[in-house]
Amino acid sequence: MRTRTITATALAAAALAGGPAAAQNTGQEFTDAIGDVATQAGGVYYVTPDIISGRVLFTDGNDFAATGDDLLGFYATVDSKPAAGITSELFSVVENGQTVESDYLGVWINTDGNAATGASPGTVALGADARIVITGVVGGQPSTARVDTWSGTAWITSQITASVVKVNTDFGVVLAPQSLGLQRGARFAYQVVTTNESVSAQAPNGADFTPDTGEPLAFTLPALGPPVTVQSPAAATTQARSVGTDRATLAGTVDPHGQGLTWWFEWGTTTRYGKRTPRVTIPAGQTGVRAVTARLAGLRSGARYHYRLVAEPASGAAVAGANISVRTANLDRLVLAANPDGACQGGVCRITGFSVAVRGRDGDTNRPLVLRPGAVRATVRCLSGCSVSTRFRLSGRNTLRAQIGRLVGGRSLPSGATIEVRVTGGARWMGAAYRATFVRSRLVERICEIRPGGRTTCTTA
Repeated sequence: MRTRTITATALAAAALAGGPAAAQNTGQEFTDAIGDVATQAGGVYYVTPDIISGRVLFTDGNDFAATGDDLLGFYATVDSKPAAGITSELFSVVENGQTVESDYLGVWINTDGNAATGASPGTVALGADARIVITGVVGGQPSTARVDTWSGTAWITSQITASVVKVNTDFGVVLAPQSLGLQRGARFAYQVVTTNESVSAQAPNGADFTPDTGEPLAFTLPALGPPVTVQSPAAATTQARSVGTDRATLAGTVDPHGQGLTWWFEWGTTTRYGKRTPRVTIPAGQTGVRAVTARLAGLRSGARYHYRLVAEPASGAAVAGANISVRTANLDRLVLAANPDGACQGGVCRITGFSVAVRGRDGDTNRPLVLRPGAVRATVRCLSGCSVSTRFRLSGRNTLRAQIGRLVGGRSLPSGATIEVRVTGGARWMGAAYRATFVRSRLVERICEIRPGGRTTCTTA
């Protein structure tokens, strides 16, 4: 099996968009053991993506009495490598225009309740007669899925439409339950499966199952209810928009159903929330679903926030949308490499050359970023033992470079002298610094991260 080169980090999440009213959503969450799959020989990546958790979510459209707008969603968080954090990607390896290896994420479903008439991917007696499959792609972020049906002897790709969504670290597939033959009140069994398969191999390179033993997971669609006669306000939380490193716009929908009400968002770092946005009033007499938003600023980068929409009528109990979580983006990083040249003798050091290189990296995926000289402020200064303090210019594209030996060269630096090279890029960047301390005949180097605002954390190189 070939090694995939992947670099990405993300925190675990299950931020799932709900329907127009929280009372119309029914869901079931599941979890799986972390790290229960084999690791590749290099120790960096799992052989097959590791299932972490997920959810089934049924949305009853705009009412309780009709089925034409029903939606059934399957969401799963998978991790591609055993390092800290979650690398939520599904990959394919392509050589000479041909796919030679792929990751697969599938939901196998038994819709007829008979475990003896379908297929089972593992040791669990499932008897699946339908399966939803997401196939990995070169970029790691597939956008399509297929639905297969069991013929009795083999899987056949159907014409059923399924939409793929990516919500933070969740891969999700949404489709109409009727397309699988599932009616209101029906109970179905299912199992979530990941595999990594090579064209040249008879069996998968690896697989993960949820569950992997015992009984399959099961979910019951809510029964079709009578027409709704009580026109209470409805509130639904939807996916946040314009999410950055320190801000996000919370979103939802409200249907006052003619009642005067006030709405707001509860939010915080846990489902206890603890904070709320300002109240907004909707006067009586208004009907119809309307979108509402509230902007948050001053958030921490790379942090997860929970929120939900609350609507309170002038008379009656408040209604709340489902909890959704959103993770702010990590700051993009400036990566600094510095290489001083010189010689030390008798406790005194003299620098003869000093090269500097700066690169930009995406804070979430570690992908290289376009970097231009004007976006980076670069300085060199003595923290002790000398008096240099000056800016210098970087040149190049993407990888910016400079030779700064002339700025610090020619000076006799006593033992204990420290020179710092510092690069910053404003509020969207995690800056970097390199500190070199001359201690008699050796050099002690430290690499530092600089957050916007100046807080600096250093480690010995």
